[in-house]
Amino acid sequence: MGLALETLQKWFSTLDANLLAEDIVWTVSPGYPVSQSQYSSRQEVFEHFLSELTAHFSQWAAKPEQLIEAGNQVIVKGRYVGQVKHSNLPIEVEFIHIWTVQDGIITEVVSVADTAQFVRHLGY
Repeated sequence: MGLALETLQKWFSTLDANLLAEDIVWTVSPGYPVSQSQYSSRQEVFEHFLSELTAHFSQWAAKPEQLIEAGNQVIVKGRYVGQVKHSNLPIEVEFIHIWTVQDGIITEVVSVADTAQFVRHLGY
């Protein structure tokens, strides 16, 4: 197991902000229930992306199911699972992420998800 994979395993278990580069580029596919598709700093990821995303849910978690390391990148297949605040219904959304890691620090994330599930459950 390489450093990139170790870093991602630690991220998913802790969400430690120190694992993200200050100037990380975090891109999400259209349809995520957030205000923009790209975030360009650690601060934006935590203050905007993650807070906007999780605001819709009383429970929320990203559950990685498969991690494939390819040099300094890790491809993660998994599911977001949670409970929608306004309906109390469960939600499950499949995702694929591509994470880039340099010297144990995450520098880029590209996230694609089954955003039709967000539309179905959140009604937007």
